[in-house]
Order: sequence, then C-alpha cells, then structure tokens
Amino acid sequence: MSTETTRPAVTRHLLKHPSGAWVRAGAWLVLIVCSAGSFAGAAAWKGTLDHAESAATRSAADSGTAVVSSALAVDDRLVDQLAALFVTRPDMSNLEFAEWGNAAKLAERFPGGVGYGFIARVPASDVPSFASARAHDPVIGLTSSEPFTVFPATVKAEYCLQRLGMWQTTEIQGFVVPAGLDFCASDLGGVRSPLPPLLEAATDSGLPTVLPPSQLQPGVFAVYLPLYRGGVTPPTLEARRAESIGWATGSFQSAALTKDALKGVRGLAVRVTHGRSVGGAAVVVSSAGTAGTGSTTPLVSTVTTDSGWRIDVMGVLTDNGASSEMQALAIVAAGVIVGSLLFVFLRVLGSSRERALDLVEERTGDLEFQALHDSLTGLPNRALIIDRANAMLARAERGNVPVAAMFVDLDDFKSINDTLGHGAGDEVLKSVASRFGSALRASDTVGRIGGDEFVILLEGSSLKAGPEMVAQRVLDVLREPFMLGGELRQIAASIGIAAGPRSTSDEWLRDADIALYEAKAAGKNGYVVFESEMQQTVEIRVALEHDLYFALEEGQFLLHYQPRFDLRTSQTTGVEGLLRWQHPTAGLVMPDEFLPAAERSGLIVPIGRWVLAEACRQGADWNRRGNAITMSVNVSPRQLEHDDFVDDVRTALVESGLEPGHLMLEITEAALMRDASTVVPRLEALKALGVRLAIDDFGSEYSSMAHLRQFPVDVIKIDRSCVAGISDSNDAAVLVRTLVQFGKALGLETVAEGIEDDSQLDSLLRERCDTGQGFLYARPLAPADLETFLGIPSESALCRAETSQHSW
Repeated sequence: MSTETTRPAVTRHLLKHPSGAWVRAGAWLVLIVCSAGSFAGAAAWKGTLDHAESAATRSAADSGTAVVSSALAVDDRLVDQLAALFVTRPDMSNLEFAEWGNAAKLAERFPGGVGYGFIARVPASDVPSFASARAHDPVIGLTSSEPFTVFPATVKAEYCLQRLGMWQTTEIQGFVVPAGLDFCASDLGGVRSPLPPLLEAATDSGLPTVLPPSQLQPGVFAVYLPLYRGGVTPPTLEARRAESIGWATGSFQSAALTKDALKGVRGLAVRVTHGRSVGGAAVVVSSAGTAGTGSTTPLVSTVTTDSGWRIDVMGVLTDNGASSEMQALAIVAAGVIVGSLLFVFLRVLGSSRERALDLVEERTGDLEFQALHDSLTGLPNRALIIDRANAMLARAERGNVPVAAMFVDLDDFKSINDTLGHGAGDEVLKSVASRFGSALRASDTVGRIGGDEFVILLEGSSLKAGPEMVAQRVLDVLREPFMLGGELRQIAASIGIAAGPRSTSDEWLRDADIALYEAKAAGKNGYVVFESEMQQTVEIRVALEHDLYFALEEGQFLLHYQPRFDLRTSQTTGVEGLLRWQHPTAGLVMPDEFLPAAERSGLIVPIGRWVLAEACRQGADWNRRGNAITMSVNVSPRQLEHDDFVDDVRTALVESGLEPGHLMLEITEAALMRDASTVVPRLEALKALGVRLAIDDFGSEYSSMAHLRQFPVDVIKIDRSCVAGISDSNDAAVLVRTLVQFGKALGLETVAEGIEDDSQLDSLLRERCDTGQGFLYARPLAPADLETFLGIPSESALCRAETSQHSW
C-alpha cells in the first residue's frame, strides 16, 4: 500500500493544493476560532460589566449607610452630653448654656443643628417662681416680647416648660413659640400637638423618642431623651414616672443627615427611620436619592443602631440590560467580520474596562474614607475607632492578646482658641495628630473623636513594657514646643488608660474616659490607669452632687458663726459665717467633705448666693438688736469669676438691709492670682458698693507681695498654717512678722486665723497683729449659741424693752 493511498482524503487534498488549501483551511480555522472566541469573550465581557456595576452599587450603598450612621452617632452623643449637662448642672442659666454651646463649638460640629434645650416638669405651684426666673433668664433664640404666661392657659397639676434652650428658628407652622409654651398640651391653639404621647413614651421606656419632620416643623426632626433625678434610669415603670424631671432635646435638619450619603452616586436612595415615635410606630426622619430600575433583585444595605435608628440604602443589582447585549453582539460581529482586528478591539475594550473599574474603585474609596475619618486630621473618627476596638476585643478574647485603650485630652486647649483663634487651634490639632506617629507603632490605632479628644488603641507587642510607657512617650512628644502665632507655645495633655479587655467597646472607652477625668483632677499633664474603685468614685461623686442639689432646694444648709476679736482688748469685732450641711441621714457635715464637689460641679455658685443672703440677713438682725459687728463671708473662685457676682452682693445687701460697711468678703490668695486682669475690675466694683475685702489664707501660697499691691483690699488674714508654728519655729515667726509688717505698710488690718493657745497669742501680740480668731477664743457657734456668748438680747427681750420705753 502506497503512502498516498493510506492517508486521509483531506490530507491528500492539502498536499495536492498546498497554497490555496492551506489558506482556505486557515481562513476557516480563523473564522471558527474568532467566532468561538468572540462568543466566549462577549459572554465574559457582559458578565464582567454586570459584576462591576453590582459591586460598585453595593459599595456605594455600604458607604452611604456608614456616612449616615456616623452622623447619627454624633447627634446621639450630643443629646447624651446635653442630658448629662442638665442633670449635673441643674442651676445653669440660659446665658451659661449659650456659653457652653459656644465653647463646645456646636455650630461648627453640628451644622445641621436647629436647637437644643431642656424641657422641665413644673408643678402648678412652682409656675410663678419659674416665670419670675425666666423673666430674668430668657431662652436663647425666643423672639416673643410678651410677658411669660403658660400657653395654652389650661388648669393642670403639672406643666412641661422650656427651662433651657438655644434655638436658631422660633416658628412652628407660622406662629412664634410663646415663652411659656406647655409642651405637654395636646391642643396648641387649634393645632393638634403630637408631643404629649411622645414625651410620655420616652419617660415610660427610659429611651429616646423622635418627633419626625412635618409634625411641628417641616424639614426638622427632634430627639427627646428622658431625664431622671440623679441621672440614672430607674428599673421600673412606676419609678421612672416618679423620678422623671423632664427631657433633653435636640432638633436637627433632616436633610443634613443624608445630604452627603450618596454624593455623586445615581440610582440609589437612602432612608432613615426611627423605631420609637408617636404611637410606637417607625417613622421616616430623612430620605434622599431615587432608586434606579433593573431586572434583578432590589438591593437594600441596612444598619440598625442601639438608639433605635435604622438606615436603608436601596437600589437594584443591574445587569446593564440591552447595553451589555449590544456590546456583546458588537464583539461577535467584529470577531466574525474582521478577525485580524479582534485583538486590538479587545485590548481597547480591556483598557477601557480597567479605567472604568479604577474610577469606580477610587470613587468608592473616597466615600469610605470620608465616612470613617476625621476631616481635619485625617485620623479615624469615632465610627472607625469603635469598629477597630470591637475587632481588638475579639482578638483578645480568642488569643489572649494584651490590649489597652487610651483617652488623650489636651490641657487648657480652650485658651488657644480664645486667644489665638480657631484657626490656630486647628493647626495644633493637626500637629498633635502627626506627632502621635513618632510615639506609636504602625499596628497601633489613633483616632480623633471630637474637639481636642483623641483615642489610642494598643495590642500585642506594643504593650510589652506596659501601657504606661506608651503614655509617657506620647506625653514626651507633645512636650516639644509648637509654633503658634509666630512664637513657641507649650502644649500639655492628660491621658486616661484602660488596660485589658472589656465586654464591650463602650465599656472599654468609658473606663479610659473615667481615668482621664482622674488624671485631670490630679493636676493634668500626666496619665492615670483605670481601677475599679474609680467607677465607684464616679458614682459617689454623682450621688453627692445630686444630694447637694436637693440640699439647697430643701433648705438643709445652715450657718455657724466664729467670733473675731481685737487681740489687745479681747473685744468682739466681727464674726465669720461658716457653712454647714444638716444631712437628713449623715447628720451635720463639715464643708471640707462637700465643698470640693460643689466647686467642681458649679453648685458652689447658687450655694454661695444663699450663704451671702443668709449671712447678710443675720448680720442685719444682730445690728438692729444693738450689736454693730462685721459679718465676714467666704467667696469661692467660681463665684468671683461669675458675671453676676457683684449683682448678687448688691441684692443681698438691699434685701437684708445690712449696711455695706458691715459686710466683709473673704477671697483666697489663690483665687486672686488666677486671673488678675479680670479680678481687679470686679473687686473695684465691690468696693464701690461699700463692702470690705479681705485676702484669706494669706501666706499659704507665698505669692509675690508686689503683685498683691494691685488688689483693692482692706484686710489680710494670716493663714492658720503660719500661726500654728509661730511659738515653736523661728522661720514661722519671721514669716508672720513679715506679713504683719507688709499689712501695716499698706494700711491694712491684719487678722490671725487658728489661734489655739496662749503662746501663739503672746507671739502675735509681740508682732503687733490687730485681730484674730480661733479655738482659744471660741469655736464656730450656732446663731442662738453665739447670741448667748456675745450677750445679744433676744427678740422677745428687745420687744419688752421697746414696749417699756414707749410706756414710760
């Protein structure tokens, strides 16, 4: 058999016509390969386009929910801060509330905010006093000039009235908000109010409720958070109703929540709802965008928060419809018609696809970054910090990995904004953020959660030497001077550390925040590690401040009086009013046990106002009964800094009838030196009233005597620590001699405090000290005991003497 006859017919044909046959066979082969390739390529291309579009849509939806979730977290945190403020500062005036709002930069940090306030439950019997207080302390933003009157004018046992407020808009459906609007009234002059059931639901549940837009203010929603006595939510419904004192409220523009959620994205819609509103039904608070149409299943990206918010981003997972099919047919046609151009065509389409995907990825990345990072410093924001904290705690639980959280707060940062402006403050925050990198490892997380507060999360190898070493490194890098306003300025910080894992990220950061408070109280510019006792200390401090508030309301404070004597004649020249607290269960409480808490919480201002009024009343009464003695009253630093202090003194004098020259205000040396530029004009205003001024605890601070010359005072009171060692220590004797001579050189009366034995008295007489007080003479006495001690006639004896004189 020949070779030719044994080969297949096709092979024989090709061998017979090598040129044309191979070309035709090649052409068919190219056509078949190109056709098959074009069909396969078209199918793959269509799938890629659909997948990329779906991925981009999903990513944009997730980014939108993150943006809105972050905005809601900021609003919720603000309402929580307002609630804490109202509970701990019940005496705050609207002017102080406005000052707090300016210091907290509410307008900058919450551009969608419309107003904030405190709605208080006011019994009908308290309405007259409430109206009087509001006449002198109007809500910021109310434009009504009408006298305060409850609206609507219905007879009720209790009203819900605006106690504090800062409002940027005052109109609700066309009428001006009356100053005495009863928020618990169902009928507001023909307008049906949805607020009463909403406020009642918040009180009963202990949870925030929401008034949606278009109920009273179109385009604005309001959050109402119930407040209870002591700042703690009672465990039962009956207790919550009994302990309710009102509601903290914040109003926000609904459009501000969603305006940035879908920026630059089409075919999606975002909707924000809250599960607790009128009737207990979920209500739509804000929405934006329009969902596209398509042939596949609708897409919903959902986030639900603990505070009742639900964020839905809706759209469709599109398959590009006719557009992707036409592109596939074009690829097939191009492959069949021009096989030689298929490669170029695919390359062009491939590069176009890559560019499109790059643009989608870049746009998605920008949205995600903006939603999870601070716009000023570029650091992670609160939402991302919480997410990473949860991840760290999960790793710590699985692998026993050491972790720690730190709260970092810049000391006295407000002074930078006040003196150099907010621009300089922003530069400091950016510089501080950049410096953290030199103190931390690449695996550590540092973020900014607002204002001048930063959070640092550490785990693993970063904690080999302990979190204290990391905190010290942070303090060291921040101690390097900053260039501000053309000069070097020192910036210090305080750090609270929560070492070890916790059950939740909120508990972890809360413990670090408590430790930060302790670091501030310890003198700032340092760090403190959280201990379990600190939580108990916080609870005790809150309880003490709560008791102090009710002590003032229920008249539990009283004054004892310690006489002051002329050292040479032993004649009484005056008395010093000393505060005591008659606690209903603890008995008589000394001021050292509660005054620091009163000073810290700001309650010292109303307490000091009561002390001033009571001392003047008692002094006027004793003077009327023939005892012309000077009444001394201690003044706290916070009272002296308060803008109304001079008016408080004037009011106490006028209402009591005490002669101004018989009142002496005692101000500590430390308080005078805190801010001399502010203190001196205030002292001069007090001198203009005719009262006497004394420097208390003189010599304890060892301030420059040259600086003390600028204060218009009449008396210096030598501190008991100087007097205690005068008979035993030559140094103490020299110091007292110097202080007395300084007072005499300036024409000031000198008073020695804490005289307890005859040897101290003899030493003071040798130094020619003028007057003194102490246990050697008399302890602080109740008013009746002091009257017996000084021989002040009683009211009844005085009346009998006057009657006898008239009869005669």
